Amino acid sequence: MKRNSFIYGSIILAFSSLIIRLISFSYDVFLSRVIGGEGIGIFHMIMPIFMIALTLTTSGIPTAISKITSREQSMGNHYMIIKNLKLSILLILGLCGMTSIILISQAKRINYFIFQDKDVVTSFFLLVPAIFLISITSAIRGFLYGLNKMAQAGMSEVVEHITRFIGVMLILSFFPPSDPWTAANIAIIGISIGEFFDLIYLIYLYKKQFRNTAFFLKKVSTRSMIHQIFSTASPLTILGIINLTSQFLISIILPKSLMVSGMSLLESTEAYGRIMGMTMPLIYLPYIFTSSLVINIIPSITSQLQKNSLRRIKKDIHLALSITLLIALPLSIVYVAFGNPLGTLLYEDSYVGTYIRIMGIATVFISLHHMLSGVLYGLGKEKYVAINHLIGMNVQLLSILYVRDPHYGLNAYFIGFILSSIVTCLLDWRLLLRTIDIHLAT
Repeated sequence: MKRNSFIYGSIILAFSSLIIRLISFSYDVFLSRVIGGEGIGIFHMIMPIFMIALTLTTSGIPTAISKITSREQSMGNHYMIIKNLKLSILLILGLCGMTSIILISQAKRINYFIFQDKDVVTSFFLLVPAIFLISITSAIRGFLYGLNKMAQAGMSEVVEHITRFIGVMLILSFFPPSDPWTAANIAIIGISIGEFFDLIYLIYLYKKQFRNTAFFLKKVSTRSMIHQIFSTASPLTILGIINLTSQFLISIILPKSLMVSGMSLLESTEAYGRIMGMTMPLIYLPYIFTSSLVINIIPSITSQLQKNSLRRIKKDIHLALSITLLIALPLSIVYVAFGNPLGTLLYEDSYVGTYIRIMGIATVFISLHHMLSGVLYGLGKEKYVAINHLIGMNVQLLSILYVRDPHYGLNAYFIGFILSSIVTCLLDWRLLLRTIDIHLAT
């Protein structure tokens, strides 16, 4: 890698991320206006099931592909790069097949237990192509990240969002939905449309990159390669399951606990909506900028680790953490100092302003944890990051138990949220110091 490749790649990803968010925002506005609130509501009811399926099929494997590709690229071993990608895709196809069979065979049961009187079985069937397509495109994109092809990887996501937008717009124009369920299903079909064109573009990039390169190297053990993929992917998959499980538990426990503390059903629902729908997007706002750094630093550190370039690794880590602090710390200060007027300005809701002011304390710690986790992934410490995250999640979940106490109420959740972010961040920092001698003042 060139000296400035880390910075250059991060800038490209940040720019493409900004474009993607603008397209996504425009698409959401268009979809909301055309299919209405009920259609959007049904669509978002299906998404948790979809995210669980994707966690089982993709979480961790793209990162494993990125790491192994970067390592083998640093040694010029193109055979192993291709073998890693193709074996990973075979594994993904197997996981997608098993997940889809479970989803289809249990569709009616899931529909009854989760959605009760709502019939979303057809939607489950429509999710299957999207599961396969997203899983494969994520794998190839991880391959591009490992090769430091950040512009191509970023462009593939732009292709996906634009073609989804155009595809859904055309379908809704020629075949206006007669009911909210049909409208929601068209939005689900749109996911597959975007991913299909993204896959075509990614296949083109792959063939262009390794047009005449052979597949297997006889001296390489397939079992060893599969072990490498799973050893990296498994902790990240577990981490994804932990995240989904904790979010699911919080969505159930928090509103009920608020009602026990003395709130009415309406008040508890409104409080939960203010936290998740209005406050959280601001708290996680730095991710727009830092996600590109996290994606880029994993293959960068893996490659430099293979070259035993400790000095370069320290410089990249120092730069990534410094940029993260430069973005997150001022935002955190703004939230704490001006949370109330910010909530009134954005949402015309004084309660949201209070939530922003309190939860804004965690912004800097959440952002640092995000960056530190990427650094530690690059250093091969995935399972320890998962353990740290699990500890933090337990702190947050335990805090909800105190929400039931009228003396604490919603403040118990706020305290747990902040403590969880601090604990996770400190655990990651301690792990980093034990792994490599790095200091922000270096």
